[in-house]
Amino acid sequence: MQSHKKRSLFAGALLASALLALSACSGGAASQPAEPGADDPIRIGLVTSHSGPYAAYGEEARTGFNYAFDELNANGGIDGHPIEVFEGDDLGTAEGAVAAAQRLVQQNEVDFLVGPIATPVVLALAQRAEDWGVLFIGHSAQGIDLTADSCTPNFFRANNNDTQIINTVTAWLEQNPDLTDWDAIGADYSLGHDTIAALKDTIGADGNSLGQELYAPFGTTDFGAYLSQLDGGDGLLIVNAGNDQVNLLSQSLEFGTLENYDAVVTTVADATLLDAIGDDRIQGLIGASPWASTIDNADSRAFTEAFLEATGKDFVAYNEGSAYIATQTLVAGIEAAQSIDPLEVRDALEGLTYTTLKGETTMRAEDHQALTPVYLGPVARVDGVLNIVPEFVGLPEAIDPEPSPGCQLPSR
Repeated sequence: MQSHKKRSLFAGALLASALLALSACSGGAASQPAEPGADDPIRIGLVTSHSGPYAAYGEEARTGFNYAFDELNANGGIDGHPIEVFEGDDLGTAEGAVAAAQRLVQQNEVDFLVGPIATPVVLALAQRAEDWGVLFIGHSAQGIDLTADSCTPNFFRANNNDTQIINTVTAWLEQNPDLTDWDAIGADYSLGHDTIAALKDTIGADGNSLGQELYAPFGTTDFGAYLSQLDGGDGLLIVNAGNDQVNLLSQSLEFGTLENYDAVVTTVADATLLDAIGDDRIQGLIGASPWASTIDNADSRAFTEAFLEATGKDFVAYNEGSAYIATQTLVAGIEAAQSIDPLEVRDALEGLTYTTLKGETTMRAEDHQALTPVYLGPVARVDGVLNIVPEFVGLPEAIDPEPSPGCQLPSR
């Protein structure tokens, strides 16, 4: 891993490390020997996809996490504890993730887990984290059940969930009441159905109804039969992800579908996806994202500049930024606990308010869901890269005001 000493955004951790070094070098009471284990390493298992359907996203996650870990180690670790990283390939499957994580727990004695992309993979590890005695922090998976019906004591989600993203889109719709004639096309699983249901509820409150409501199976490569049914109107909602989203949007451009609507909105529009499309005709598409390098935040801008300089990349992928945010969450928990024991860090994270690239964030105690904004805006070229330019922010109190009643974590 490449080491660098750019400006760090882990201010608390670096201050603690500096104080630790100062006390070791000064006289009097401050020069007393450190408590046993004070400089023990923090062992982190980075389990993500090196192969399989999520390999490209897995590479982004590894880049983001390793960048954050390198930055911390170059500046003294967390509270004086160096970070040791042990990697495993989840193969893009739940079974692969469990095998890789269990190996890291048993052989490398990791105390913390990060890295998986897809909701089913994350769920498989979240359900075992307590038995393994590790703390697991999610950075990417958005499936609502992870912090609802399937919530578990040792899993925390540092990123937004599907409901928060859907509610951001519907909040934007409420501010655009003139858009009444809508069509929708979505993935034929929970992401598509839940998002389109929210659209129907929003426009239905004003006495309007959805026109075309189309669903394409996962893995669809030819969307022609669906696109031919979309003949234009005020708005079009597109809900898909990954390669399916790339194919759907690219073919929409070729069919001229997007030109037939006053507004086209999608819940998935990150720099990686837009780069894969690589067509300037996508500009003007309104996209939502939990984080983008274009958000108006000084820390986010500083991170983006340092990351691009260190890695030589053309843009910061969402999974790279969200990995950094997840690491900031872990650092905040360790600092608050003043411990690297995963159970003590878990207790400290519950209800904790801390700072990330997105500003002030609170980790809700009831379901371990981060309360953090979602950004929405048109796609444009920024510094030569296609990205969303946020013009609307879904704030936590508006997009996720209450924890899910389906999550029943033990009281402590």
